[in-house]
Amino acid sequence: AYLDSWQYDAAANLLDRRQGETAQAGAGSVVPFNRITSYRGLHYRYDEYGRVVEKRGRNGTQHYRWDAEHRLTEVAVIRGSTVRRYGYVYDAPGRRVEKHELDAEGKPYNRTTFLWDGMRLAQECRLGRSSSLYIYSDQGSHEPLARVDRAAPGEA
Repeated sequence: AYLDSWQYDAAANLLDRRQGETAQAGAGSVVPFNRITSYRGLHYRYDEYGRVVEKRGRNGTQHYRWDAEHRLTEVAVIRGSTVRRYGYVYDAPGRRVEKHELDAEGKPYNRTTFLWDGMRLAQECRLGRSSSLYIYSDQGSHEPLARVDRAAPGEA
């Protein structure tokens, strides 16, 4: 069995992380800026705001771009010579309203739109494809009780 152990102080600062029998940080020493730089073969790089801007691993590299409101706006996934880029769009209250892939010229395709009921996700629509409707247990809940998926015509 493999064991990961994380230890925090009263102010929620990460103090120590152990994998199996090996400590990744000195016992009792604070991990700088609460940022893990490597974990299970993945290596992380952060910007001055503490946001992950790069994640590298054996299977490739991911680059993350953020806007001034600290919202994720683009991800580039690099595996060998293949690069796939994804974009994200938000409305004024900060809700994600669209995700899409970006072609070589930066034009969006394969769009998924998100429809909201207040601050609750109501539906995901993959244009020309499937959709998902979210059901909540009551008006005050933000935790979905169920998700109803609908396949696009011709999909099984």
